[in-house]
Amino acid sequence: MKNKILIPVVLIIILFFGFLAFLVMNPPLYIRGHGTTVEPILDKEGNLYVVAGVNPENHGFANIKLKEVIVNDSYKPVKVELGLSRSNTMVMIAEAVGETREGFSFHNIEDYPIKTPPKQEYEEGVFDTIREYGIIVYHDDEIKNVLIKYSYLGIPFKQLVVINTGED
Repeated sequence: MKNKILIPVVLIIILFFGFLAFLVMNPPLYIRGHGTTVEPILDKEGNLYVVAGVNPENHGFANIKLKEVIVNDSYKPVKVELGLSRSNTMVMIAEAVGETREGFSFHNIEDYPIKTPPKQEYEEGVFDTIREYGIIVYHDDEIKNVLIKYSYLGIPFKQLVVINTGED
């Protein structure tokens, strides 16, 4: 009788830890691209910042919840925004600091989860589905790296993005 209960419990435990190992080896947050301004530029409010943009994509099957963004190993940035593109264009720094185009909006990073990419094709002029995400980071100094803290299925993850300024 004990074996009938023990075997399924052991199998569930093995499957659970196997799934965790899979997630650790294949984190769901994929970085499609990134960039930064070498010199400080003015934001929409007229403040001077170095700005970095990171374009994440969800390669998992559940939503990713952004928790925090850290720059240069340990510094809290001045401001962080989650850019949403409902067009077929990636969110870039130009949209964040310049004039916002139709289909783009910027929000607190905790306001929207990063969902898996939509399956349907983009229709020109239809802006009802979020298609691209961009994490826009404003900082007082050069941005060398961006640490993104997020959760997936309630499990905390970290993703380090090294920013290449091209000055090497």
